[in-house]
Amino acid sequence: MSNINLSDIASGRDLNPKTPPMQQETFIDLYNEIIAKLDTLSTITDESSFLIELNKIRKKTKRLISKYFDLSLSKLSNIDEYQSTANHHKDKLSLIKKTFDF
Repeated sequence: MSNINLSDIASGRDLNPKTPPMQQETFIDLYNEIIAKLDTLSTITDESSFLIELNKIRKKTKRLISKYFDLSLSKLSNIDEYQSTANHHKDKLSLIKKTFDF
Protein backbone atom coordinates (compact mmCIF):
# COMPACT_ATOMS: atom_id res chain seq x y z
CA MET A 1 0.00 0.00 0.00
CA SER A 2 1.36 3.42 -0.87
CA ASN A 3 1.71 6.23 1.57
CA ILE A 4 -0.02 9.28 0.13
CA ASN A 5 0.29 12.55 2.00
CA LEU A 6 -3.18 14.06 2.09
CA SER A 7 -2.46 16.73 4.67
CA ASP A 8 -2.46 19.56 2.08
CA ILE A 9 -5.75 18.41 0.61
CA ALA A 10 -7.34 17.88 3.99
CA SER A 11 -6.23 21.30 5.16
CA GLY A 12 -8.03 22.92 2.23
CA ARG A 13 -4.89 24.11 0.48
CA ASP A 14 -5.08 24.32 -3.26
CA LEU A 15 -2.26 22.40 -4.90
CA ASN A 16 -2.55 24.27 -8.19
CA PRO A 17 -0.35 27.32 -8.70
CA LYS A 18 -2.20 30.60 -8.50
CA THR A 19 -2.51 32.52 -11.73
CA PRO A 20 -4.12 35.89 -11.97
CA PRO A 21 -7.56 35.92 -13.59
CA MET A 22 -7.63 36.77 -17.26
CA GLN A 23 -8.18 40.46 -17.79
CA GLN A 24 -10.90 41.42 -20.24
CA GLU A 25 -9.54 43.23 -23.25
CA THR A 26 -11.31 46.55 -23.57
CA PHE A 27 -11.80 48.63 -26.68
CA ILE A 28 -9.36 51.30 -25.55
CA ASP A 29 -6.69 48.71 -24.66
CA LEU A 30 -6.93 47.10 -28.07
CA TYR A 31 -7.04 50.45 -29.84
CA ASN A 32 -3.98 51.75 -27.97
CA GLU A 33 -2.10 48.55 -28.73
CA ILE A 34 -2.84 48.91 -32.45
CA ILE A 35 -1.73 52.55 -32.47
CA ALA A 36 1.48 51.69 -30.61
CA LYS A 37 2.25 48.90 -33.07
CA LEU A 38 1.62 51.28 -35.98
CA ASP A 39 4.11 53.68 -34.43
CA THR A 40 6.78 50.98 -34.17
CA LEU A 41 5.94 49.77 -37.68
CA SER A 42 7.22 53.04 -39.08
CA THR A 43 10.70 52.34 -37.68
CA ILE A 44 11.11 48.83 -39.16
CA THR A 45 13.41 48.74 -42.18
CA ASP A 46 13.51 44.98 -42.83
CA GLU A 47 10.73 44.01 -45.26
CA SER A 48 10.02 40.56 -43.80
CA SER A 49 9.81 41.95 -40.25
CA PHE A 50 7.59 44.73 -41.54
CA LEU A 51 5.18 42.25 -43.14
CA ILE A 52 5.07 40.11 -40.00
CA GLU A 53 4.24 43.11 -37.82
CA LEU A 54 1.73 44.38 -40.36
CA ASN A 55 -0.03 41.02 -40.28
CA LYS A 56 -0.23 41.23 -36.46
CA ILE A 57 -1.81 44.67 -36.78
CA ARG A 58 -4.32 43.33 -39.31
CA LYS A 59 -5.35 40.57 -36.92
CA LYS A 60 -5.81 43.00 -34.04
CA THR A 61 -7.73 45.43 -36.24
CA LYS A 62 -9.96 42.61 -37.44
CA ARG A 63 -10.64 41.62 -33.82
CA LEU A 64 -11.39 45.24 -32.89
CA ILE A 65 -13.87 45.61 -35.75
CA SER A 66 -15.62 42.29 -35.25
CA LYS A 67 -15.78 42.54 -31.46
CA TYR A 68 -16.89 46.14 -31.10
CA PHE A 69 -18.24 47.52 -34.38
CA ASP A 70 -19.88 44.61 -36.19
CA LEU A 71 -21.82 43.52 -33.14
CA SER A 72 -23.01 47.03 -32.29
CA LEU A 73 -24.01 47.85 -35.85
CA SER A 74 -25.85 44.57 -36.15
CA LYS A 75 -27.90 45.39 -33.05
CA LEU A 76 -28.54 48.96 -34.22
CA SER A 77 -29.67 47.82 -37.67
CA ASN A 78 -32.56 45.97 -35.99
CA ILE A 79 -33.92 49.24 -34.59
CA ASP A 80 -35.96 51.15 -37.17
CA GLU A 81 -34.74 54.54 -35.97
CA TYR A 82 -31.06 53.66 -36.54
CA GLN A 83 -31.36 51.24 -39.44
CA SER A 84 -30.21 53.53 -42.26
CA THR A 85 -27.30 54.95 -40.24
CA ALA A 86 -26.19 51.48 -39.17
CA ASN A 87 -26.35 50.20 -42.74
CA HIS A 88 -24.34 53.20 -43.94
CA HIS A 89 -21.60 52.45 -41.40
CA LYS A 90 -21.74 48.73 -42.22
CA ASP A 91 -20.97 49.65 -45.83
CA LYS A 92 -18.00 51.73 -44.70
CA LEU A 93 -16.73 48.86 -42.56
CA SER A 94 -17.07 46.53 -45.53
CA LEU A 95 -14.82 48.84 -47.51
CA ILE A 96 -12.26 48.85 -44.67
CA LYS A 97 -12.38 45.04 -44.46
CA LYS A 98 -11.94 44.77 -48.20
CA THR A 99 -8.95 47.15 -48.08
CA PHE A 100 -7.28 45.17 -45.29
CA ASP A 101 -8.20 41.80 -46.83
CA PHE A 102 -10.21 40.48 -43.92
